[in-house]
Formats: sequence, structure tokens, C-alpha cells
Amino acid sequence: MKIDTAVLHSVTLFTYALPFKTPLQSGNRLLTHREGILIKLTNKDGFSGFGEIAPLDGYSEETTAQALAQIKEWNPTTTQDLYPSVRFGIETAFHNLTKKKPSIKASIPINALLLPDHQRIEAQVQELLRQGFRTIKIKVGRSPVSEDIEAVNRTAAVLPQGVRIRLDANQMWREDQALTFGKAVESSVIEYIEEPFNTIAGIPRFYKETGIKVALDESLRRFKASGFPQGVGALVLKPTILGGIDRTRFLIALAQRHKVTPVISSCFEAGPGFAQLLELAASLKNGVCGLDTLKYLETNLLPEPVKIIAGSIQVPEFSNFEWTKTSEFVTSRSH
Repeated sequence: MKIDTAVLHSVTLFTYALPFKTPLQSGNRLLTHREGILIKLTNKDGFSGFGEIAPLDGYSEETTAQALAQIKEWNPTTTQDLYPSVRFGIETAFHNLTKKKPSIKASIPINALLLPDHQRIEAQVQELLRQGFRTIKIKVGRSPVSEDIEAVNRTAAVLPQGVRIRLDANQMWREDQALTFGKAVESSVIEYIEEPFNTIAGIPRFYKETGIKVALDESLRRFKASGFPQGVGALVLKPTILGGIDRTRFLIALAQRHKVTPVISSCFEAGPGFAQLLELAASLKNGVCGLDTLKYLETNLLPEPVKIIAGSIQVPEFSNFEWTKTSEFVTSRSH
């Protein structure tokens, strides 16, 4: 996204720290709070647009401290190699500053994120079904493979016809472990598994031997190919990780050209970044998105509750809101 620096008057920064309801495991870190930075771009006419810079510590390549240091030094009149989360925040702020009218549809279908409790998996699943979800995402790869197989098969056993499972392994397995898992689970209800191992080259074999399609997530950070190997069924698109709106839209177009499903997904953004994800998700004609993340935060920066009804987010209008609730002023400078 090209930024017209001639219209900018000032850049203002805020920081926030919002508690998780329970600590969140992110890579090798246990997070108790979601930390982030709000960037406010103001034009010469006094209108403002907000963005959210929120690297997920333990998952993003940059930390929140590194992102804050970089955005403090950002000069919009020069070309810089920006961290992915910083670019997403800047692009979102400029997009909100210059867009004339939002084009968001009334609701967006989402998958329910399930962190399985082996003592009550069936009850957890029944509660999600009662809430109207038709797609359930399960995290795997953190327990022994046998326990993950049991969790998925117990979930599959209580699903009504038409409800699908998405899996996410975060590259936690070796290829042989992924094959063991894929051959032992009830694959007929599985839509895809995200990143079962850390190589794209092994995907065709995994798909051929298990019949389970693979979704790319972490592999997209530096993905430069113009197509996808056999067995890739979806792209899980996290603009905070990918580096902004433009990069995400490029990958959406690439996925659609190759008949691969694009899935907009959240990194627990809590304010204007989450609102931007809703707008990107709403631009897709079909597809269930990964935006069931606000429920893990004690509070957020949104001006009103985001309601989930019958497995879909009912999209409110955020465009004119001052996104500074529960955040702290850092610095402001003029241009």
C-alpha cells in the first residue's frame, strides 16, 4: 500500500496490555497478557485512522519491544524494511484514514477454536454445536500423538453430518509422526490440517497416504512460489505475521487462482487490527474464518461487544471510533 505522505500531519502511538483469561502458550512462551501498540495517523484536515501493531511474542519474528522501537523511528517519507506487524499496523491506519465507506457484510462464519480437555471433550463439542458452529478447529501436536488421535476421533464420533474439523499442528511433528496420526484419525470429517511438519516438500506424500489436505500457515512467511504442491487445500492468512494488507490480498488472489481456500485468521489482535481482519474476511465470498479469539481475553479495545450468533460474527461498524480505551499514550510527532 502506497502511503501519501503529503496528507499526513502527525503520528501518535499508544500501548496496551490486556490480560488473557488463562495463560496462553505461544511457541516456547507462556503469555499472561496480550500486548500491542496502536498507531494513529492524522491528516492535515484533522481526520485520523488507527492501526494495530501486535506481534505475538513467541510466534512472530519480532517482539513487541522491537516493534515499538522501530515504529518510534519510522519515517513515512523513506523506504524501510519493516517488521511484519509494523507494516500491518501502518497499512491498516492509512487504510482507515483514507477509506470512504466500509464494505462489510452483515456476518462472517467462523470456526470455533477448541483446546481439548480430555476429561470432557464430548461436552466441549456439544456446547460448540449448541452455539451453532459448523466448523471446529482443534490444536494438536502438543500432546503425545496417541492422545491427539483419541481427541480427534472422540470429537468426530459426536459430530452431526456436515460439521467439519480443522486441525492445527504448528509444525510440531516429524513427517513419520504426522503420517501415523493421519492414518489413524477419522479423515472423512477433516477439512484440513495446518502445517503438520516443517517442510512443504512432504505434503504430496502426506496427502496421498492419508487423504487429508494440508493448510499452509507458518510456511507463508517467506513463500515465493507461484503455485502449490498437490495436497495443499487452504492458506491460513494472518496479516500480523505476513506483513500487511497488500501481502494478504496477494495471497488471497493466488489461492483463489489455484482453487485453494483462503482463511483469514487472528493472532489475538484486540482493536483496529481485529476490525481490519473482519473487513478482509468479509471481502471473501465464501469461507469460514479463524476469528474466534476475543473470548480468550478478559477485555479488548473494541467499542462494543462482537457478537457470535449461530457460528458467525455479527459485524459492527468501527470506522469512526477512537481506539484508545485501556491504552497508554507513548509519543506523538508531526510531519
